[in-house]
Amino acid sequence: MEYAPEYTRREKITRISMQVLVGTAGYASVQYGLFPFIQALAEQPYCYDYWGMNGAQTVWLIILCGIPLLFALFLFIFLFPMGIRSWRDKQFPPRGMKVYRPTRIQYGLLGRIRTWVAMIVPVAVLVTALWGGLQVQEMDFEKADVGTTEELAACPIVK
Repeated sequence: MEYAPEYTRREKITRISMQVLVGTAGYASVQYGLFPFIQALAEQPYCYDYWGMNGAQTVWLIILCGIPLLFALFLFIFLFPMGIRSWRDKQFPPRGMKVYRPTRIQYGLLGRIRTWVAMIVPVAVLVTALWGGLQVQEMDFEKADVGTTEELAACPIVK
């Protein structure tokens, strides 16, 4: 049995610390930036107009297309190249890739299945994002609540 090379203790601590730091920053930006923005759009969609779309259409576009598209981008950056290298090397994990715990190198059918999963998952998420964009285009936003004059006057920022 052949095992993939492992990170040293120092490398593990460094990498995990960086991942926690980046994850915390990402969580904070979504929690305190994106979610309040979506909530404001959802509560008063008639107050906002972006690129010729009303607020309701913008909310649905962010939820059904934008968030899956960002997730697909993340997967394409980190998972897809590993799948390509595994396909080229005919093993999983690919040659030279370090792992956190003892991991047997898999050859044959099981290695190919893991390689295919690493390449198919990002593509599936991208297709889901494109499907979400098509669903938003098919929605009827002409009958959306445009708000009364008093409601429009109370808009915090009319864009």
